[in-house]
Amino acid sequence: MRKTITVIDTNIVMDDANILNNIESDLVVIPFAVIEELDNHKKDRGRVGANTRHFIRLLDSLISAGNILTGVKHGKTTVKVQQWTASHDAALKSYALTDIPDHRILVTAATLVPAATLLTNDVALRVKALAIK
Repeated sequence: MRKTITVIDTNIVMDDANILNNIESDLVVIPFAVIEELDNHKKDRGRVGANTRHFIRLLDSLISAGNILTGVKHGKTTVKVQQWTASHDAALKSYALTDIPDHRILVTAATLVPAATLLTNDVALRVKALAIK
């Protein structure tokens, strides 16, 4: 059986704080850049801020259950936060991408083996993902 990997973008979490319950994947990867962006939006008012805070609390509960950097079971999937490494920096440069959060998320997805699916509401990011495959 082939292992499926889904990488989630920040806007997915801001739109649906319970997204981890709705993904049918063996592994859900949360790029470190997503954590940084969520941290910047946790005090926002309205639905975006509420979803961000809810998701951060969910991550906190996963951290209590195990090592989120190596993977923690959540229902039928495993959730992992992917740290940014020197090999990611090299990939960013090899794709000739500027160092911005969206590109860090893109590179995180592009460097996973087996190939990962990038889950995003950002059309431009989806097009970029197709361009670097």
